Amino acid sequence: MTEVSEDFRLEIRGWLETNCPESMRTPMPQDEMPSGGKKTHYKNPDTKRWMDLCAERGLTAPTWPVQYGGAGMDSAQHQVLRQEMAR
Repeated sequence: MTEVSEDFRLEIRGWLETNCPESMRTPMPQDEMPSGGKKTHYKNPDTKRWMDLCAERGLTAPTWPVQYGGAGMDSAQHQVLRQEMAR
Protein backbone atom coordinates (compact mmCIF):
# COMPACT_ATOMS: atom_id res chain seq x y z
CA MET A 1 0.00 0.00 0.00
CA THR A 2 1.27 3.43 -0.83
CA GLU A 3 1.84 6.12 1.78
CA VAL A 4 -1.01 8.15 0.27
CA SER A 5 -3.36 5.19 0.65
CA GLU A 6 -2.35 4.69 4.28
CA ASP A 7 -2.83 8.40 5.02
CA PHE A 8 -6.22 8.23 3.33
CA ARG A 9 -7.17 5.11 5.30
CA LEU A 10 -6.30 6.83 8.59
CA GLU A 11 -8.22 9.96 7.57
CA ILE A 12 -11.34 7.96 6.63
CA ARG A 13 -11.08 5.77 9.73
CA GLY A 14 -10.87 8.84 11.95
CA TRP A 15 -13.78 10.52 10.20
CA LEU A 16 -15.93 7.40 10.55
CA GLU A 17 -15.06 6.98 14.22
CA THR A 18 -15.91 10.63 14.91
CA ASN A 19 -19.07 10.92 12.81
CA CYS A 20 -20.78 7.54 12.53
CA PRO A 21 -23.62 7.26 15.09
CA GLU A 22 -23.34 4.20 17.32
CA SER A 23 -26.64 2.82 15.99
CA MET A 24 -25.26 2.86 12.44
CA ARG A 25 -22.27 0.64 13.24
CA THR A 26 -24.14 -2.61 12.70
CA PRO A 27 -26.11 -3.71 9.64
CA MET A 28 -29.57 -2.16 9.62
CA PRO A 29 -32.72 -4.18 8.98
CA GLN A 30 -33.78 -4.24 5.33
CA ASP A 31 -37.01 -2.35 6.11
CA GLU A 32 -34.98 0.56 7.55
CA MET A 33 -32.70 0.97 4.52
CA PRO A 34 -33.13 4.45 3.02
CA SER A 35 -34.07 4.47 -0.63
CA GLY A 36 -32.63 7.91 -1.37
CA GLY A 37 -34.11 11.18 -2.45
CA LYS A 38 -35.34 14.18 -0.51
CA LYS A 39 -38.68 12.55 0.39
CA THR A 40 -37.17 9.50 2.08
CA HIS A 41 -38.79 8.60 5.39
CA TYR A 42 -36.26 7.56 8.02
CA LYS A 43 -37.48 5.21 10.77
CA ASN A 44 -34.36 5.89 12.82
CA PRO A 45 -33.31 9.57 13.20
CA ASP A 46 -29.66 8.45 13.31
CA THR A 47 -30.06 7.11 9.77
CA LYS A 48 -30.99 10.57 8.47
CA ARG A 49 -28.16 12.18 10.44
CA TRP A 50 -25.69 9.63 9.06
CA MET A 51 -26.88 10.00 5.48
CA ASP A 52 -26.66 13.80 5.75
CA LEU A 53 -23.10 13.61 7.11
CA CYS A 54 -22.07 11.19 4.36
CA ALA A 55 -23.67 13.38 1.69
CA GLU A 56 -21.85 16.47 2.98
CA ARG A 57 -18.57 14.59 2.57
CA GLY A 58 -19.53 13.19 -0.85
CA LEU A 59 -19.61 9.63 0.46
CA THR A 60 -23.05 8.78 -0.91
CA ALA A 61 -21.43 8.85 -4.37
CA PRO A 62 -17.73 8.50 -3.54
CA THR A 63 -16.39 8.07 -7.07
CA TRP A 64 -18.41 10.90 -8.59
CA PRO A 65 -16.56 14.15 -9.27
CA VAL A 66 -16.75 16.70 -6.45
CA GLN A 67 -18.54 19.21 -8.68
CA TYR A 68 -21.45 16.71 -8.97
CA GLY A 69 -21.71 16.02 -5.24
CA GLY A 70 -19.31 13.12 -4.99
CA ALA A 71 -16.02 12.73 -3.16
CA GLY A 72 -13.86 12.44 -6.29
CA MET A 73 -12.26 9.19 -5.11
CA ASP A 74 -10.27 6.93 -7.38
CA SER A 75 -10.88 3.17 -7.28
CA ALA A 76 -8.16 2.54 -4.67
CA GLN A 77 -9.60 5.17 -2.34
CA HIS A 78 -13.10 3.79 -2.86
CA GLN A 79 -11.86 0.32 -1.91
CA VAL A 80 -10.32 1.72 1.28
CA LEU A 81 -13.59 3.49 2.11
CA ARG A 82 -15.52 0.25 1.67
CA GLN A 83 -13.05 -1.64 3.85
CA GLU A 84 -13.20 0.97 6.60
CA MET A 85 -16.99 1.17 6.52
CA ALA A 86 -17.13 -2.63 6.89
CA ARG A 87 -15.01 -2.61 10.06
